[in-house]
Formats: sequence, C-alpha cells, structure tokens
Amino acid sequence: FPVTISRRYAYNCAVSLRAISPLIPITLIADSVGISHLDDYQRTIFDKIITPELCDYHNGDKCTPLTLKYHLYKYSPYDATIYVDADTIFTPMKPVEELLRSLKGTQFTIANRGEQDPSKGVSEWVESGVLDVPYWYDLSSEFIYFEKKGVAQDVFTHALAYYKENSVPTKMFAGDKPDEPFLMMGMIHCGVRPHQAPYKPYHETLLRLQNPDNPCAD
Repeated sequence: FPVTISRRYAYNCAVSLRAISPLIPITLIADSVGISHLDDYQRTIFDKIITPELCDYHNGDKCTPLTLKYHLYKYSPYDATIYVDADTIFTPMKPVEELLRSLKGTQFTIANRGEQDPSKGVSEWVESGVLDVPYWYDLSSEFIYFEKKGVAQDVFTHALAYYKENSVPTKMFAGDKPDEPFLMMGMIHCGVRPHQAPYKPYHETLLRLQNPDNPCAD
C-alpha cells in the first residue's frame, strides 16, 4: 500500500498506480509546500493526505526531508506498506497486487544492489574504514516494504537514533546526510537483512523517473 513523499511527481506516481491497480489505497505524506503543488482535483486521487510534524523533517531551522523516511512507520495508516519516492512510475509489467502477495509476511525489506564486504568499504556515502559491522548491503531507499508488526518499528527507531547521534561519518547528500547508511545501521542493530539480495523491484514493477534533482535515480 504505497506511501509517497510529495514533490512535483507525486500526482503522476499516483495516476500510474491507479491505472493498473485502482483499488490499492494511496497515502501522500507532504508538507504544506508539497501539497500546494497539487490542485483540488489532483488531491482527490489520494485516499489520504498526511501532513507530518515539522520536527520530523527539520533540524532546527534546516529542512531535512530525507529524515522523514525514519518516520514512515509512524505515519503509515496501513498494516502493510510499500513506500516509494514520488518520482516513481508504476508499470503494468508486473501487477502490484502480485508484488504485495510476494512480500506478505516480510516484516521489513528494502531495495538493494546486493551485499557488500564490510572489510572493503561499505558505501560510497560512508567514509572508508570507519565502521566495524558484521554485514552490509548497498541499499536503495526509493522502495521500502514493511508491516505493522514485528521488527519494522525498531529498524526505523534505531536508524533515527544513529542519525541523531551522528555516529556514522557520511558524505553530504541533498544538503544533509544520506538515509541509507542509517537505515542499514538500524537493520544491523535489529539483526535484519533484506529478504532478497540484490532486490530491484524497479526492474519489474516500477519505472524510476530520471529525476534531475536526484543523482541517485536508477
């Protein structure tokens, strides 16, 4: 059940999903600026529009939109959630209902490019040789699936804690710290691995737009 963070692509994302899976509920998480990009008619395509608390995507006066991903468990109104970035288009190549059925019972998983050897460096976003971790995956947080039971809440909670502690030296991304290293640390803390590696749902279900504002678009 998709949850998307608003930018200018959110409406197109929702339209593409409605076209192939009209009964799947869609929730938009957006601040007032994001919502203002949509007219009244466009807003009707969403089942719910949730305005998050300012503290969940601000650090003082600084807007840190990536940190909202650590609060997805808090804001999702569903028992099972597929989160996608707004600059995503759903395609009919594989039904979303089939994707949901295949993930049912998975407490938390995330798109990824495969497992990495921590001894050889864990991420292009993390400074080399600074982490001693038992395992690492090259995560892609444009797609996250979780269920409102089990370990998912703890993964998000610990990811946020690692972010706030600034315990992982990272390079800058989008004016802040990238979210994937901290989500990975939350997963490690909880003993969670992606259900499949590599896992690239964008290649079979979703078509990721080439967002010029996002250098990590696949």
